[in-house]
Amino acid sequence: LWDLQNFVASAGGPLFGIASFFATFRLQESADAVWEFDNITYDPENPDKTYEGYGKPRFVHPFDTESSWQPWGFNNIKDMLLKLTVPLSSRLKFTVSGSGMFWHTKHYNFWWQYNTNSRNENFHKTINLSAILNHTLSQNTFYTLGISQYSKSREQRVFRFIDGEKIELIPAPLDPADADSSLIDYYYRSSEPSDPYFSEFNTGNDEYWTDEFQTTYNLRFDLTSQLSFRHLLKTGIDIRYFDLDVNEQSQVHLGGAHYTNIYKKNPIQASLYLQDKMEYDYLILNVGMRIDYEKSEGSFWEEPTEWKSEEKEADPYWRRVRRHW
Repeated sequence: LWDLQNFVASAGGPLFGIASFFATFRLQESADAVWEFDNITYDPENPDKTYEGYGKPRFVHPFDTESSWQPWGFNNIKDMLLKLTVPLSSRLKFTVSGSGMFWHTKHYNFWWQYNTNSRNENFHKTINLSAILNHTLSQNTFYTLGISQYSKSREQRVFRFIDGEKIELIPAPLDPADADSSLIDYYYRSSEPSDPYFSEFNTGNDEYWTDEFQTTYNLRFDLTSQLSFRHLLKTGIDIRYFDLDVNEQSQVHLGGAHYTNIYKKNPIQASLYLQDKMEYDYLILNVGMRIDYEKSEGSFWEEPTEWKSEEKEADPYWRRVRRHW
């Protein structure tokens, strides 16, 4: 009933005598779950047919035409990892790695149980790429330099099946006058009048449309040095640059309210730290300082209690912290 298929593979070892690698891959597809067997179907010759369910007599929905297991959607996942390590010398090591996950799912919703084709499908993707250099300068000093890119995306879509073809629906224009009457791939809301017996079941489309993309670029440097028997020094810098592109919409049928959350921003975060670990026979003392910088590119109302207040860009933020313990 779960239609489960699962495939896992991994491999690792030396590569041409100059590097080592490790790789793993997983493919899993399944029905998310199944509900109870439904053998009470609609009878057009007896439209007032009822059954006892959910604590009270209920009419059989006209969409309920098949005796079958009630599907709870599906959950399909692919993920993979590849890591390559190259020892450039006895003191220098270079490592690159990449990983990704691709997730396609449709969740069950009671209100859409007789109209599952109009329920949202969700697409998630994450990709992480990194390169790290480890360098031992001496017996007492080494550093690590790393760069990475982490990206993720989220899409919500509804599809219609017309003549066996799967067609992706698109948000309708804000002004109905701008609609292309030749298109059949707009989101739509059912024009059927509200029925008090069936009002808990949705028709039309699941009207949430999302395009969300986020990418983080990271540069990090860390240095560790045993300066003396009593002093272990650590210092480093971390810089992150974000690329955010978000487009969320709801009520996107012709004439709909078109609620939107749309923005493009490029925040920045940076930090610098310095720490000294001092060890004595009777005491271990850590003394350090950290400086943080953030630029959100956000905005806010200058006077939040006044609805006509001007919008103001957020200032960059500095913070300095001294610590000892």
